[in-house]
Amino acid sequence: MINIENKIIDTIKRYDMLYPGAHVAAAFSGGADSTALVNFLYENAENLNIRLSAIHVNHMIRGEEADRDEVFARSFCEKRNIPLEVYKKNIPEMAKAASAGLEECARNARYNIFKEFFSGALVATAHNQNDSAETFFLNLFRGSGLKGLTGIPPVRGNIIRPLIFCERKEILEYCREKKLDFVNDSTNFDNSYRRNAIRNIIMPEIEKINGSFYSSLYRCQEALKADEEYLNAEAHIISDKLFINDKYNINILLNMHISIRRRIISIIGGNLTGAVLEFKHIEKIDEIMESGGSVTVSGGHIICSDGKFLFLKGSPLEKPKISHIIEDFSNSIEIGSKKVDFTVKNEEIGNNLRNISKEAFSNTIDCDKLYGRVILRNRLPGDKFARYGHKCTKPLKKLFSEKKIPPEEREGLLMLADCNGVFWVEGFGIDERVKIDNNTKKFVFLEVRNYGNT
Repeated sequence: MINIENKIIDTIKRYDMLYPGAHVAAAFSGGADSTALVNFLYENAENLNIRLSAIHVNHMIRGEEADRDEVFARSFCEKRNIPLEVYKKNIPEMAKAASAGLEECARNARYNIFKEFFSGALVATAHNQNDSAETFFLNLFRGSGLKGLTGIPPVRGNIIRPLIFCERKEILEYCREKKLDFVNDSTNFDNSYRRNAIRNIIMPEIEKINGSFYSSLYRCQEALKADEEYLNAEAHIISDKLFINDKYNINILLNMHISIRRRIISIIGGNLTGAVLEFKHIEKIDEIMESGGSVTVSGGHIICSDGKFLFLKGSPLEKPKISHIIEDFSNSIEIGSKKVDFTVKNEEIGNNLRNISKEAFSNTIDCDKLYGRVILRNRLPGDKFARYGHKCTKPLKKLFSEKKIPPEEREGLLMLADCNGVFWVEGFGIDERVKIDNNTKKFVFLEVRNYGNT
C-alpha cells in the first residue's frame, strides 16, 4: 500500500470519520486533490464499508474550461460506476447580485449544496495540509485571533477531510503512481487572488527555509487549538458567574488579562444580542466598561455600561419578555399555557438517521453544535433564522410575514438562542446549523404543549 494511503486510513480512524454503511458523497472538482480522494474512496469502499457517490459543481466562471472539468468528472465516474451529481451555479451572476467576491460566493454555493442535498450523507472534501497552511496565512494577514490560526478542522458536522494531513506533493505522487489523469484550474495560477499568491509565491520560499514546514505548522496549530479550547471554556465559566438579573457584573472583569477579558466580552455580547460580535465592537465595549457608555453592534443592538454592569439597552419591546436560561435541558419549562419538554439522548445516531420522522427531525438539536449560553425567549429585533431544509437565512420578521402570522401572536412564539443566534423557533423547527447528522453523539428533542388549546 502506498504510504499516503496509510496516512489517510490513520486519519479516518483517528477522527472516527466513517461508520459502517455510511453514504460518502465526495466533492469532485476534477483537480489532483479531489481525483486522488475519489479514487482512494473508490478503491477502498469495500474495506471501509461505505457507499460512495460524487458531487461536481460547475461554477460557470471559466467558460469552456469549466465545461471541460464537468466532462472529465462525468467520464471518470462513469468508468468506475460511481454515481455522480452535477450542479451548475452561475457564480459570476450570483456574486454580482450579492456584491461578493467570486471565491467566497463559489464556496458558499458549494456548501449550500452539501447542506441542502446531502444532509443524510458524509461529505468528503479534498482539503489537505497545504490548504490548511494557506488558510493559516490568509487569516494571519487578516489579523485573525487564535481560532482563525488553528487551521482547517478534519471534521465539521457532516463534512470530513480524509486528506487533511497529506501534503500536496504526496497527493501528486499518488496520482502518478496510480496513473490518474486530472484537470488543472487555470485560475489557480492567477496570483491576483490572495490564496494563489500565498500558494505560488510565499509557500515555495518558506519551504526553501524549512523543508518540513508543513509538519512544523501542524504541531503549532495543534498547540494553538488546545489553547483556544481551554481559554474558550474558561471564558464561558467566568461569564456565567458574572451574570446577575439580565446584566453582567464587570468589576472582576476589569482586572483580568486582556486575552481572557476580550473572550468574555464576546460571550457576553452574544448572550445579550444573540449575534456574533465583530472584533471592533469587542474593543469598543472594552473601552467603555469602566468609564461608561454604549456601543451599537450588529443588528442594531446597543450594549451599555454604567461602570458596574454590561447590559442591553432598549425599550421593553426590544427586550425579551420571556427569558429562561437553559442549563442542561433536564427540566421542562412552563410559560403561561405552554409547556416545553426536553428529551436528551447520549447516543450515536449513525445509521438510525433515516428512521427519524420529518417532524421529529425538525425539532431535534445536536447539542455539540451549540455555542455558549442557551436561552429560551421570545423574538428580538434583528433575529435571523436559516430554517432547516431551506436555502437562505431570513429575518424572523420576514419569515413571520410570509407565513401570515398575526403581529399579536409573534411575540408569544418561543425560540431558543445561543451565542450564535436563534437556532429553534416554535412552529418552524430548527436552524440548519444545529441539525443532527450521522456523527451526532448527543441530541435533544423538544416538544411544546399548548394547554390553552386543549
